[in-house]
Formats: sequence, structure tokens, C-alpha cells
Amino acid sequence: MEGLLLLALLVERLTEYFGNPLIAQFKLPAVTLRYLALALGLAIALGGQLNAFVFMPGVQSLAPVIGYVLTGFLLGGGSSILHDFIPGPVHA
Repeated sequence: MEGLLLLALLVERLTEYFGNPLIAQFKLPAVTLRYLALALGLAIALGGQLNAFVFMPGVQSLAPVIGYVLTGFLLGGGSSILHDFIPGPVHA
């Protein structure tokens, strides 16, 4: 699972590094970064046949490609996944 978190962070960094200049150059809407991250996450998960749900009880019956796609969505979430799982300081 740690490997998937690192891949999610990598997807987020690559998207910011390469996506921000493209958005600025072509004057694209900011939401384009989210779609770039999703596309990269799906490409990595499908290309590497990564399935984060293979070890979950009761989920083994999913077709592998569904697991790959869902894992791609997780990877495309970028570092926000880290913020979902790792509690940080609460600001009042």
C-alpha cells in the first residue's frame, strides 16, 4: 500500500511539474490538471496492472480490469490521498 501512496505522490508531482507550464502556455482552465493527473494515474495502473483491491476480502471477485481502473483513480488523486489517510493539524 505504501508503494501506491508513493506512486500517487509521483503522479501529483509530475502533473504539477509538466501540467502547470502547459496550462499557462495554452491558457487552459485550471481543472485540466485534475484530468491530466487522472489520465496519468490510469496509464500507470493499467500499464503496470496495479490492483489495490486484490487483497481486500470480498473484492477478489472484481474483474482485474475494474481493479486497475479504480486503482488508477486512486493514483490520479495525487497527494490528496495522503491527506485523506494521514491526519494533519486541524485549523480552527
